[in-house]
Formats: sequence, C-alpha cells, structure tokens
Amino acid sequence: MGLMIGVASHIFGDYITKRGVPLLYPLSKRYFRFFISFRTGSETERLVVIGLVVINVWLVMDMVQSFY
Repeated sequence: MGLMIGVASHIFGDYITKRGVPLLYPLSKRYFRFFISFRTGSETERLVVIGLVVINVWLVMDMVQSFY
C-alpha cells in the first residue's frame, strides 16, 4: 500500500510542475500538466513541500496516537 501511494504521489508531484508528465508514454510523448503549476526549485515548490511534510507528520502522529 505504501509503495502504491509513493508512486502515485510522485507522479502527481511531476504532474503539477511546469514540465508535466507523459501519462500515455510510450503511446504518446505529449506531456500533461495541472492547470496550476510551478517551476521545480521555486519558492512555491518549497512551500508545497513544507505543507505536505507537515500534513504527513500530522497524519502519522494521529495514526500512532489512535493505535495506542
């Protein structure tokens, strides 16, 4: 389950960048991207990554707390 979530989140991460992701490769070499995108290495990317890290830590802590 963790592997599937990791692969899907990585593809989504590429999908929201300016370059996009070739979803239909090798049938088509066209790159698809989200209508709101940002450049890799930009300040926007840093904010998105920090936000996702905070959400992930919160979800893991919540899961650990509910386990005990």
